[in-house]
Amino acid sequence: MKLRPSILPKLMLCGSYESDPISGDAAERGTRMDLAFRAMVSGRFEKTESLNTVEQDAIFWAVEKANDLAIFSPLESREEHLMIAAMGMTGTADLLCSGQRWSGDLKSGQIRNYIEQQAVYALGFMHVHDCDEWTTHLLYCDLRETVSHRFTRLEAEKIVLAAIAKCYDPAPPTTNEYCGWCAKRWSCPARLEQIGIQPDGKPFRDMTGDALRAFVLRAKTVEEFAIEARAELLDRLTAGETIEGAKLVQNAPTTFVHWHNVSRLAALIGPVKIAHALGDIPLKKFSELWGDKPIPNVEMFDKPGARYVRVTHPKPKANAVKQ
Repeated sequence: MKLRPSILPKLMLCGSYESDPISGDAAERGTRMDLAFRAMVSGRFEKTESLNTVEQDAIFWAVEKANDLAIFSPLESREEHLMIAAMGMTGTADLLCSGQRWSGDLKSGQIRNYIEQQAVYALGFMHVHDCDEWTTHLLYCDLRETVSHRFTRLEAEKIVLAAIAKCYDPAPPTTNEYCGWCAKRWSCPARLEQIGIQPDGKPFRDMTGDALRAFVLRAKTVEEFAIEARAELLDRLTAGETIEGAKLVQNAPTTFVHWHNVSRLAALIGPVKIAHALGDIPLKKFSELWGDKPIPNVEMFDKPGARYVRVTHPKPKANAVKQ
């Protein structure tokens, strides 16, 4: 397996991790936002055309934040100036501010651990700029948050070597937050053990209909398995296969009137009829609609909380110690 800076955080959690060559929707979205971010830093806006309004606002925030961190130093976003090589790996950051000795990466989605990746970037830029300390900034544009790391050369090398060592760790694979991105996710023994089947590749492909139905019930503990297994089951039922205990349900299409039109015609319909159709509104939601003004003394009522049983897998009991 060829090592890259981006794979190191995954290897720290599981030495068997292998990147899936087929990128998902989240990865494709991240790539589009990266391109738009780099272009916007350079004063070009054509790449933002592929983004929706929410994504464009997120990129605007990231560019503004990068300029704040630069403290009037120039920013570099051209790819040929962002490529690094360190510890036998190559990579490309999203942003460079050599005047303040920092590099930056745009990140979309939730906050995750990227310290091993950033340590490689830090080592690469330390070599290029002949220095022994470097700072990296992760710009989480969706969350409007910044996570910064300041590395010395020794600290960065130690972090990267620990991650590389995981590739040669004979320990069995372990489930973690990156399982859904791994090329081995369908055949990983650790994941298949969670649903009680043997590792034999994509398990639903060669199953009988009855076995597939039973598998769908077991696969709830592993989301990706559940999604793929249900898709296979849906395909078979759609093709006409009869599977006991599984039924194809087709909901009739529903036609909606857009809320813009409801608002435009509200005066003709009457607010009472509209409110009755919408039904009761939770106090929290009503407060958001009402704003900061005090809520008038209106009639309210409480609905009892729901009581239900949550079923989980029992924890294994500790072995009793013999006296």
